[in-house]
This record gives sequence, structure tokens and C-alpha cells, in this order.
Amino acid sequence: MVCAHVIGLRSSVSFACTQGHFQLNVYNPVIIHNTLDAIQLLSDAIKSFDRNCLIGIKANLKRIKELLNNSLMLVTPLTKIIGYDLASKVALNAYNKNISLKDLV
Repeated sequence: MVCAHVIGLRSSVSFACTQGHFQLNVYNPVIIHNTLDAIQLLSDAIKSFDRNCLIGIKANLKRIKELLNNSLMLVTPLTKIIGYDLASKVALNAYNKNISLKDLV
């Protein structure tokens, strides 16, 4: 919701910036007001996200390592050696057999 509001504020600022004539822009108050509103909205959203979501989060390092080591994206470096077609077949085979790339290769 914050993003949609900020995008709308930016849109009105962009339009207001196009309406200046001879270095006189009567839309300057709108530009300033909407820019300050966007800054305040983003600041409040970041504070709320930090307070209500980020505080207390701890990474599950064991699970991260497990997912990283079993990722099918690890086949990417093999494309330089065995080619894209064979690397994609290896990844598909590992996926179908539900085993890691290291075990399959």
C-alpha cells in the first residue's frame, strides 16, 4: 500500500515538473509537498517494518546451507565444461530422481 501511494505521489511530481514555463513553475508547492510526503511515508514504513518484522529474526544457517548445497542452480558452472544441453539434462535428472547434483555427477 505504501508503494502504491509513493508511486502516485511520484507520478504527480513528474507531471508537475513538466508544467514549468520560463523557469517559473507554479506547481512547486505540489512538488515539494508530495516529495516530503513520500519521504515521510517511506520513513514510517521502514520503521514499522523494522519494529514489527525484522527485530528478532534469526537466520537458520543449517537450513540455508542445506538448500544452497542442494540447489539445481549449481549446474550453471558446468555449462562451460559440458555444454548447456548436457548440463540441463543433468539438472533435470537430479530433479526427477530427487537427489543432489553432487551425488548425481
